[in-house]
Amino acid sequence: MQSKLTLIGLYNYDNSLFDYLSLPTGIDTDTVKDQILLRCGEFELIYPDFDFMKLSIAHFSKKHYRTFEKWITALNIQYDPLNNYDRKEEYTDTSSAAGNTTGKSKPAQTTNTSTNQVSAFDSTGYQPKEQTTDQLTVNTQAEDSTSTNSNSILKHDAHLYGNIGVQMSQSMLQAELDVQRFNIAEQIADLFVEEYCLMIY
Repeated sequence: MQSKLTLIGLYNYDNSLFDYLSLPTGIDTDTVKDQILLRCGEFELIYPDFDFMKLSIAHFSKKHYRTFEKWITALNIQYDPLNNYDRKEEYTDTSSAAGNTTGKSKPAQTTNTSTNQVSAFDSTGYQPKEQTTDQLTVNTQAEDSTSTNSNSILKHDAHLYGNIGVQMSQSMLQAELDVQRFNIAEQIADLFVEEYCLMIY
C-alpha cells in the first residue's frame, strides 16, 4: 500500500501549522482550522512539506482576505427578508426674503433651496442626491421706509418599505433560507482543499 502525507498528518506532527492563518474580524479562526482539517480528511497534499505548507497557509490567508471580508460584511447586513423595498428620503426646503415695504428702487430678493437626500437600502447613512437653488430679484419703486425679512423652512422625512408585489413572500422566505445555509467555514475549507489537496477518493 502506497503511503501518503496528509494535512492531518502534518498537523499531528506539529500543531503550529496554522499559526499564520489570518482571517477578518467576525470569522472564528479555530472553527475554520477545524473545518479545513475535517474537509481535507485523508486527501494527499500537493505540497507534502511542513515548512512550505505553513507558509502557503499564510499566502492563502492574504490572497483571499478581501473575499472573506466581503462575505462576512454581506452576511452582517441588517434587512427584513420579506421586504423588497426599503427607501429613506429627507427633503428640506428653505425660503428667505428680504426687501423694503416702501422706498426708492431697492431690490427684494427671494432664495429657495431644495435638497433631496436618498439612501439605498444597504447604506449606513443618507447620501446627498441633488440640490436646487432658485433666486428671484424684484425691483420696487417706492420711497425708503421699513425693511422686512422673512424665513421659512419646510422639512419632510419619509421611510417607505414593504413588499411591492414583484415577488411572493414565500419565494423571498425561501431565498432567505438559502442565504442562511451559506457557511463561511465550509466555503473557506472548500477553497483550501481545492488548492492544496489531490482530491482522489
